[in-house]
Amino acid sequence: MAELHRDTDSSTDGDGDGDDGYPEDGEELRPDYDRRICSTCYELYSKSRGNDAVWRCSCRGGSYEGRRQWYIERYGSAPDIMETWSLCCLCAQDLTFGVSRWSWLVCQPCREAVTKFHESVGAFLIPIGAHSLMNGVGLQSGANIDNEAIRRFTKAIRSLSIRWTLMLDWRRIALVRNLEAAGAHPGLNLTVRQLRWRLRRAAKTDARLDQANALDQFLEWIGYKSSS
Repeated sequence: MAELHRDTDSSTDGDGDGDDGYPEDGEELRPDYDRRICSTCYELYSKSRGNDAVWRCSCRGGSYEGRRQWYIERYGSAPDIMETWSLCCLCAQDLTFGVSRWSWLVCQPCREAVTKFHESVGAFLIPIGAHSLMNGVGLQSGANIDNEAIRRFTKAIRSLSIRWTLMLDWRRIALVRNLEAAGAHPGLNLTVRQLRWRLRRAAKTDARLDQANALDQFLEWIGYKSSS
């Protein structure tokens, strides 16, 4: 059984919720889910893991350059991505992991939903990973590359960049909504675990908060209309 580790950040003192319905075991008992969501800058941080730059949000002095220097000092080089943990760009209530260019932008449940959607429409429309190849965009190396192939690749990359930006914008919107529904406010910064468990209760009366509906809400937000 995994050990239940709780962050002792005083920002949650007196939240009045009492029992958050913690299960006895499961993936969410991993310490990763103890990272808190700052209700001011909406970034992840952790006070229980020390004061290293990688554990701070912007409100607590965290920065891209600070995280980069931390990796260089500790490991001799910086990774492709400076955030080891991020919130899913679709549901904004589960974690994605990884610091390489092959890291996922969406959590596994949302990734499965997006994969089925892509299969149904026969195209890669929603970015799911940090590398272009993870999103169906690539340029085969070799002597046969011509100007037309380069033009198509450049156009596809630009389109992918726009969709990446839309995903990040949507994550902010969904996260603000999720935090409000979970009872977070300035001075009360929930852990990812607390957010998820509170949203499960709230989703019983508000379907928008159900993780299973995240993809449909994003498609509605961008104005996607099926041709079928």
